[in-house]
Amino acid sequence: MKKQIVALMQVLFLSLCLTPAQRVSAQQPPATNSLNVAGLRDRVTIRRDERGIPYIEAKNDEDLYFAQGYVTASDRLWQMDLLRRTERGELAEVLGSAAVEQDKQHRTLGFSHVVDAELAQAPPQTRTVFEAYARGVNAYIATLTNKTLQAFLTCFPHQRINHKDTEQRSGY
Repeated sequence: MKKQIVALMQVLFLSLCLTPAQRVSAQQPPATNSLNVAGLRDRVTIRRDERGIPYIEAKNDEDLYFAQGYVTASDRLWQMDLLRRTERGELAEVLGSAAVEQDKQHRTLGFSHVVDAELAQAPPQTRTVFEAYARGVNAYIATLTNKTLQAFLTCFPHQRINHKDTEQRSGY
């Protein structure tokens, strides 16, 4: 129990440390940047309002979901990675032995097996959406030249994701 409290405190501490940085970036005026990102079929426009909320315009659904993955990762990569590790039962890899029992429980419950079964039955259009979103997240990860603040604080690198990871998060 004590180890679980320590792990929870670590996560809470990291979340509190990151909140001011996220607020500062959201308060800045919308920036106009032009990026060439491999993986898009057509031009995609992403603009942010004064609160940092993204608005995405795309000519096709696949590019739209790719851009959504990219934008979400740029705003919440640490949170996405933490949730992915929680769902897969891989928290102990970064939080240590305090998270082993929770990892065992999540692996026993078989969240990843449920996702595999759902995706096997999913229509091709649904799979395409998840795959495009995952490609967008991975495109953002590929742009990181230095470790993100979150990775630095927790001493773990972000891992590439696949379409199964996006399905896990949407159903959690």
